[in-house]
Amino acid sequence: MVEHESIKAAPTHQEHYDEKNYALDHTLTNEIHGFEADYEGLRKGYYTSPFFLGTFLAVGLAIMCGTGAFGYAWISLVYNAVLAVFLSPVGRLSDIFGRRYFFVGGGVVGIIGSIVCATAKDIPTLIGGNVLLAAATATQLSFHFVIGELVPMKYRYSAIGLIYAFTYASSGMGPAISASFIAHTSVGWLYPWKSTAVICAITIGFVTLVVFVLWEIYAPIKEPLIPMHLFLNGRWVAAVVLLGLGAGVYYAFSIVWPAQAAVLYGNGDTMRTGYMSTIVGIGIITGQIAAGILATKIGKTRYQCMAVFIIGGIFLGCAAVAEVDNMNTTIALIFMGCFFIGWNESICLANSTILVRDQREIGVAGGTAGSVRAAICAVMVAVFTTVMSNRLTTEIPRQVPPALIEAGLPASSVPAFLAAIPLGADAIAAVPGITNQIFATGYRAYQDANADAFRTVYFATIAFTGLSIVLTWWAPNTDDLMSGKVAATLHHEGQQDGKLEETPSV
Repeated sequence: MVEHESIKAAPTHQEHYDEKNYALDHTLTNEIHGFEADYEGLRKGYYTSPFFLGTFLAVGLAIMCGTGAFGYAWISLVYNAVLAVFLSPVGRLSDIFGRRYFFVGGGVVGIIGSIVCATAKDIPTLIGGNVLLAAATATQLSFHFVIGELVPMKYRYSAIGLIYAFTYASSGMGPAISASFIAHTSVGWLYPWKSTAVICAITIGFVTLVVFVLWEIYAPIKEPLIPMHLFLNGRWVAAVVLLGLGAGVYYAFSIVWPAQAAVLYGNGDTMRTGYMSTIVGIGIITGQIAAGILATKIGKTRYQCMAVFIIGGIFLGCAAVAEVDNMNTTIALIFMGCFFIGWNESICLANSTILVRDQREIGVAGGTAGSVRAAICAVMVAVFTTVMSNRLTTEIPRQVPPALIEAGLPASSVPAFLAAIPLGADAIAAVPGITNQIFATGYRAYQDANADAFRTVYFATIAFTGLSIVLTWWAPNTDDLMSGKVAATLHHEGQQDGKLEETPSV
């Protein structure tokens, strides 16, 4: 990993930053400084050397592990919350002390977290394991600034896009892999869990956050954990918020779509549901890779973000037409919507490092961007899952019991039927008074009720995509920043004739 002296020489909070220099309207080429080298000054074969290729592969395998760590509705909230806490310190501290041992330590914590989750017998243990996995993922999902600082500015989009290819196996095919465990092992499925301390935790967390921000602004500290001047860079803030809104769609639909697919189209086949559930992850990743390849060639990244949010929002909003009889249409709409949302994420993640005015602070800026992203994701997951839960609670009692009673099921058996649906055929067969015809009628009413509930979730995406479209007006165009400047080089690999080619700050 990267460790170089220029990082340790980064200016302090008081020494270098004058707030009036951080206008909210634009980013110019000569405002970006802190580079260590230039692409033309690197020795021939630097980017094909074992050190660089090994680093690239290590980052790719790390994100493969990190993106496979998240799952289950409530656990995903813990995952994103812990991720939001750890990403900024990882970025800042690795700026100061070097990247290598933070990433080695993250890998060790990830192994421990995986063991805890794999051996968990109850939900609290599983949640604790995901706390460890999220802490480890803070290093594994820091690929955007680790790889971003190693390649020239003009190649950052494509380098990050290439890294996303590693996530097909874990994030893309994760639902199918987990479904195979459910179908072929005795791991189990989903368990209910309630916490009485949620309001207290949220309140304490909010107060702590406020105190932390005030401390970072007013305390006489030499090296703040999160330099507040970052938030005076309007273009960087816009990119980070758009990054979070786009990623929130992925995390939310990774929960919502599998539940919908299981009820409307799964037909009791776990593997069928698992394969259908992959379309969210595969759509997002494909869009991320496409943006990595094409973003620089197309240019005008502000208008790219604007266009993909408009198109993606239209597709996801149209997915509200989902019902039992139009599976292919629903899958196509969700895939295309996620594809364009993924395109936005790839651009904005790269921009969270490209727009850092002092490239020696790429770690803290990238880590802070990741923390904001994770926090927004946690909020969006909570919103989408709450909307889904509330609508299901309303629609199922409203539609299913009347259909069952009209079909001939005794009213006293309706609660037993509703309780038996998630348990499978044996439980349904044990419902008093059930017949094949009554089951068919009742289950179709159950599917229709679910379709109506999920329709509201898709309508809710319109609010978030609408907000995103407005924010894209402040998104940056980065055409003039696509230079050969390199923020950092690997030890001994960036040298030419025994001397590192230095590039003065502009």
